Amino acid sequence: DARARHRRGVTVLAGPVPGDAAERGGGGVTVIAFTVDGIPAPKGSARAIKRGGYAVLVASSSDANKRAQSSWAAAVGWAAKIAWAGRPPFDGPVGVDVTFYVPRPKSVTREYPEVKPDADKLLRCTLDALTGIAYRDDAQVIAPHPTKLYANDGQPGASIEVYRYPRTAGPVSARSDER
Repeated sequence: DARARHRRGVTVLAGPVPGDAAERGGGGVTVIAFTVDGIPAPKGSARAIKRGGYAVLVASSSDANKRAQSSWAAAVGWAAKIAWAGRPPFDGPVGVDVTFYVPRPKSVTREYPEVKPDADKLLRCTLDALTGIAYRDDAQVIAPHPTKLYANDGQPGASIEVYRYPRTAGPVSARSDER
């Protein structure tokens, strides 16, 4: 049975797996789903520059984007901490399904947001924010599934589902309403 809790606008759905907690971490839970309100922010690619004969990696983003990244990462981190409710991060391989709901400009009539920001860069910022909370290292994520849609109700954010891989429970929806 999946159980749902509502706290601070976060919906948490967790499906138990008896006897699995000690072996794999995660407090006996195989799927945790939650929502995050806010404008999803992309994380750009790092680029290498040469300094004094050494290559140095530098983040390639503007100050405005750094603020947006920080705000989005904080929102994701807090929502994940609430959803995890003190459980340890998952050990082993995990999958992450994220549906990003981006604001629809008033002048746009197309159905899908096939413009920037890229879904993979939105995912990069989100996965980094989940590190240490949902899983120990984002290298554990072997099945990332980002989707980018317009927030038809005007409320941007994301639905996030983190699960042990291979998935042992049926799909768990983080939102009962369509955005």
